[in-house]
Amino acid sequence: MDIDAPEGLSAIPDVMQNLVTKGSAVWEGMHLSTEGRKIPVEISNVSFSLHGDQMILSVARDLTEQKRAEGAIRETKNRLNAILQASPEAIYLINPQGIVTMWNKAAEQMFGWSEEEAVGNVLPIVQEDKRTRGLWRLKGRP
Repeated sequence: MDIDAPEGLSAIPDVMQNLVTKGSAVWEGMHLSTEGRKIPVEISNVSFSLHGDQMILSVARDLTEQKRAEGAIRETKNRLNAILQASPEAIYLINPQGIVTMWNKAAEQMFGWSEEEAVGNVLPIVQEDKRTRGLWRLKGRP
């Protein structure tokens, strides 16, 4: 526990409970380097018996690069969303099932549906028979 950062200590009772009830636990924590630098880690624990003694094997995987990449992706998505929302052109995305996944402010003004009304639903302006034909084309079928 000497390498655990103070903010990660609160998770340990739940982890120990999982070890007792399930025999294993996987969780994210924070370790400290010898210089005091915080290192995000994924910790895998397994409980087992060795010569009659109860043991815990812990393996920690450094998540520094993964967390950096996740932050970069989040920042890029935020920038893209800001660009799409600021566009004076109506922009919307639909998935292969015809469900709206993105709807910008200009689309709200052009079509009259709010983002909340459009996202998660079939594009309201496409007739049923055309939706089906269009989805077949989206999926690469004649």
